[in-house]
Amino acid sequence: MTGLETIGITAAAKGLTDLVVKPISEVLNKRLDEPFKQLIFNAFGKYIHNYNERHGILKVLGMPEPVKLEDIYTSVKFLGQLGLGQFDPSKLEEAYRQAEKRRFQLEQCKKQNGLKVANDNKYLMVLGQPGAGKSTFLRRIGLEALKGKRGDYQHGCVPVFLELKRFTTGEVDLVKAIADEFTICGFPN
Repeated sequence: MTGLETIGITAAAKGLTDLVVKPISEVLNKRLDEPFKQLIFNAFGKYIHNYNERHGILKVLGMPEPVKLEDIYTSVKFLGQLGLGQFDPSKLEEAYRQAEKRRFQLEQCKKQNGLKVANDNKYLMVLGQPGAGKSTFLRRIGLEALKGKRGDYQHGCVPVFLELKRFTTGEVDLVKAIADEFTICGFPN
């Protein structure tokens, strides 16, 4: 279990339903009826349950039981605008590969609480060597986002966790991948 039990999937589903109903109403330029809202609410309940089952626990080698993702403190080194300014985005991969150490090391970068960094910066680029905790960090952000106002992540959004290893062909259709994640849970088109 991952903390969503504490606030309840029902409360989380209601929060997410409220988050999306108004924008959908505005796009369609009409008020949504209760059966449609209930359909969205039910789909969010299933979506939260599925996300929680898939991403809410971490199996650690050498430990007999999985660990709740919430129980893992995630600290990050944050480069900020000053640190990122040292890298030309078009040459970022090349700089990473040519560094003597297989990571970015800036002396002025102190470790910070990952959720605080995510709350302070709406857009992040998460970099790190294999096994450094990038996916774990993003899964944790997703779990907190699902809790809505009761969670530690303060940006109103619906998280969709897509692993890059799923995209094995040259062409990536992110819209379809996101739609597929929601279709599984019964969201209406």
